[in-house]
Amino acid sequence: MKPCTRCGTMLADDATYCTNCNTEQPKRFEEFELPAPQNTTFLKVLCILTIVGVVFTMISTAVSLSMGAALPIKGFESLTYVNFGVATCKLIAAILMLRKKLSGLYLYTAAAVGNIAVQIYSATLTADYMNSILGGNGSTIAIAGTAVTVVIALAFLILYWLPVNRKLLS
Repeated sequence: MKPCTRCGTMLADDATYCTNCNTEQPKRFEEFELPAPQNTTFLKVLCILTIVGVVFTMISTAVSLSMGAALPIKGFESLTYVNFGVATCKLIAAILMLRKKLSGLYLYTAAAVGNIAVQIYSATLTADYMNSILGGNGSTIAIAGTAVTVVIALAFLILYWLPVNRKLLS
């Protein structure tokens, strides 16, 4: 007796196809190929780094909200709530991807695009305020910080969408 290569139904040793799922079977037991175990280390590392970054973002956002979003910029407090929501979506997405769910990748992609939009909008909101505090270099610092954040978000998006990670998710 040998198991079917597709459904696992027990078949006679000389069976050439499965009567249950109609899959062609190898002629001898030696022809069975065990699927190579998939290495999920890279995906796990990305998810853990995402979770660490998200927890840091959530803590800093909570502190910012508890201080009343201290910047005297109109709309900044609502932007802080949006940032917290985006971070929550990224956390859920990372957990889903650790469970090998493809929906986590799609949710992460949407959250990362939202994060990029929030960062760019935040830089436009704070540029004048930063200039008033730091002189003419304030907006440059805000833009540089935003550029670093956007590059990191894009790098993570690209790494998550690599075929080596994408094929692990279903």
